[in-house]
Amino acid sequence: MSTNTAAPIVVFGEALIDIFPDQKIVGGAPFNVARALASLNCPAFFISRVGIDDHANLIRHECSKFNLSPNGIQLDALAPTGQVTVEMSGSSHRFIIEPDQAYDYINEYSAKLALADAYPRQKPAIIYFGMLAQRSEASRRSLYSLLNDSSAPTYLDLNLREGQFTLENIYTALNHTDILKVNEDELQLLLTEFIEAPESDFAIPLHIDHAKSAVSQLIKRFDLQAVVITLGERGYAYMDSNGQVLASQQAPKPALMIDTVGCGDAFSAIFLAGKLFGWPIQQSLDRAQTFASAVCGIKGAVSNDPAFYQQWQSLWIEQESAQ
Repeated sequence: MSTNTAAPIVVFGEALIDIFPDQKIVGGAPFNVARALASLNCPAFFISRVGIDDHANLIRHECSKFNLSPNGIQLDALAPTGQVTVEMSGSSHRFIIEPDQAYDYINEYSAKLALADAYPRQKPAIIYFGMLAQRSEASRRSLYSLLNDSSAPTYLDLNLREGQFTLENIYTALNHTDILKVNEDELQLLLTEFIEAPESDFAIPLHIDHAKSAVSQLIKRFDLQAVVITLGERGYAYMDSNGQVLASQQAPKPALMIDTVGCGDAFSAIFLAGKLFGWPIQQSLDRAQTFASAVCGIKGAVSNDPAFYQQWQSLWIEQESAQ
């Protein structure tokens, strides 16, 4: 169990049920990140809202299984626990996201009180948020109240879902972001909408050498510390406000590709863990990429086997000892 002796990574957003053709799996990008952090013994505090229904029981069971405190998860007597239907096509997928779910009504006062109770002597080390829970005014207001009350660095995983965002909301989110994580499609949208640059600079497939000037403009416009770009099987690219550019040539492949659900969330979790533990940025990126690739080899966003996470902890501890 995470303790109140170390500053937590606060994760704000949706917990929901991913309904696959053959099973139901607890998901939601923020919950995936929080579970992975907790499984790796990182202090994480998850803020969300669920209904009073069987799906909420599944989420609470997941919290117990992954040693994640449920104290930041609010109960809603009217709205149901979030649901998303996942339609699979080979190893890819698309989401059908239900409207008016419990995570649309996260209460700011309950969120702050729960966080203060869990960590009375610690302020957040990092605050993670995404866009889906911002589709509603209530949860959006709660998020920005939390952000405005904190001096903690912020990490935005844009994680755009069709029909679930507005450019105005994205603009507001970027103005509250220190580290931005996007895929290349999302980056292309941001550069198209907010930056004046030749489209050839950020054509897909993206090459960071070509896009460097446009990404630099994005960093300057929104006063970002860094942009992390996940490129699927082509790895990642990273650029910060000092002009440092890092990139991998190719992501490692799992022994058997199952699906890509949660791979980006896995990347975010390890990158955030690296920030918390003070890993060098290149090491954080490489470990995040390797871990995300491993998640592509399991069904859904997280593994039910604790050994899956223990092997990574053991490897990283061994690497640290060898240095």
